[in-house]
Amino acid sequence: MTLNVNFYAASGQRHSDTPLVLLHGWAADARCWQQLLPDLNKHRDIFTFDLPGFGGSPKLDSELLDDWLTALLQVLPQRAIYIGWSLGGMLAMALAGQYPERVAALATVASNLKFVRGDGWRTAMPTKVERSFYQGFCAAPEQTVKMFSALVVQGDDDARAALKQIRSGQNKAINSGWNCALQLLAALDNRLVFSALTIPGLHLLGEKDALVPVSTAKAMQALNPEQVIEIIADCGHAPHITQVQKTLTLLQNFLVAQV
Repeated sequence: MTLNVNFYAASGQRHSDTPLVLLHGWAADARCWQQLLPDLNKHRDIFTFDLPGFGGSPKLDSELLDDWLTALLQVLPQRAIYIGWSLGGMLAMALAGQYPERVAALATVASNLKFVRGDGWRTAMPTKVERSFYQGFCAAPEQTVKMFSALVVQGDDDARAALKQIRSGQNKAINSGWNCALQLLAALDNRLVFSALTIPGLHLLGEKDALVPVSTAKAMQALNPEQVIEIIADCGHAPHITQVQKTLTLLQNFLVAQV
């Protein structure tokens, strides 16, 4: 499998040897990072990818993490700093757990360690809600994606404008790979990986996120006090789209410290 890859050479005179890899979330593609690219690209090369089944990448009819990581490893640089949104952040963290030599540092955006409640993890989506969403997507995918978009912007100050922005850049070519991605999202559990992380990490959460409870911040900090967790006020599930300057400032401060 060959994923759709975009490469942006660093535009500034000072150039870091360690590139950035940006991984998007479910129902999106690499375009979701457009507002951050000009600033992040000044001193670092950037790779963005359409995950399997999204954007210009072929679908992957598998919900197994190993299959998804194998598809990513075929195109990823040997070592990079990762920024991942939601599912993308969970995949980046799983990659850091299985292939630590490939991940120099990690920033996640609106990513939980376990997206669905269970096994003692309460700061997540209730199982019944996740099952209902999955069944709704199987029965009426277009309608369910519209509902999902509304949940993504819920909690933002100007949710109407944010929703228009989300939908204008949203992947419209729904396929069976989206179903597999949902199953993967529900199965992922990064708690052990996160608790053992020693690489620099920044984890951004929205104060009013309807998909990842803000209480996740306290639970994550208890698992690994060395990781930096920031809550963005008046923000939903997509701070890199709806709270661009706040998100950029936090990410840039984090990146300055990375070689």
